[in-house]
Amino acid sequence: QVEASLPLHNDQVSMDTFKSKIKELFGLGEKVKIELFDRVQPDEDGNDINVVQVMIYQEGLPDSYLEFKGEEDIVSRIRRPVSEHAITYSSDTGTIEVVAAKQERRDTIAKAFTEDLLKQPVTADKVPLRRFDLMPLMENKPLDWDVEDGIESVQLVLMKIKDLAGDGRVQIEVPAKSNTALHEYAQEHFGEQNPLSTGGFAPVQAKINIRFHPENGHGRGKVLPVKISMPNGCDLRSRTDKERLIGEKYLKRWGLLEEIQE
Repeated sequence: QVEASLPLHNDQVSMDTFKSKIKELFGLGEKVKIELFDRVQPDEDGNDINVVQVMIYQEGLPDSYLEFKGEEDIVSRIRRPVSEHAITYSSDTGTIEVVAAKQERRDTIAKAFTEDLLKQPVTADKVPLRRFDLMPLMENKPLDWDVEDGIESVQLVLMKIKDLAGDGRVQIEVPAKSNTALHEYAQEHFGEQNPLSTGGFAPVQAKINIRFHPENGHGRGKVLPVKISMPNGCDLRSRTDKERLIGEKYLKRWGLLEEIQE
């Protein structure tokens, strides 16, 4: 994660510098090819944002294999397989994602990309790799909590779901002050065609309100809204440390978040 709105420098000098550094990093072959592609992917709110994908193809170390020559002879052949690395960068969010076969290469590639193509010193924050899964919210199961966290109630207030056939999307939402739960509302209005239970839809976004008891027993309790978007969007990043810890604790408990240890 780096500062947002940093421009990508893809001029020839910058690209050559980046390519030369990649050649030196892993002790692989001298041949390196770099390609840039413009892509679109959803952000935390489900809106399309522009990203740049950088594909790196690097000649690997030689290895040998056996093959038949004719009907009886077996010969040894030498080949140099190509290693692939991929980077996606969004200037809107400042997020850099690196995919590489070996874990130790990921940080190295991210640092080289930041220094040579973003022209920034390497002061980026490493973001834990997370996997979100909203499928548990398709079932009408209670979202529990611990009394000691000062929580008064938890309410699922929004679900955006997509038709698995690719025909469209449906949004189901209830007011935060509603006494009717979202699943009850959907069942009441859709009946047997309830998209949450027909099996023909998959979730793409959800919003959960976590309401706390009023401080000192007076006034209104604070509400922590948590919005999750598939595949990896969540607005907890912008919250206070306390709110982020609470939110992440319960997203894990409810089966909506898995942190992948590297």
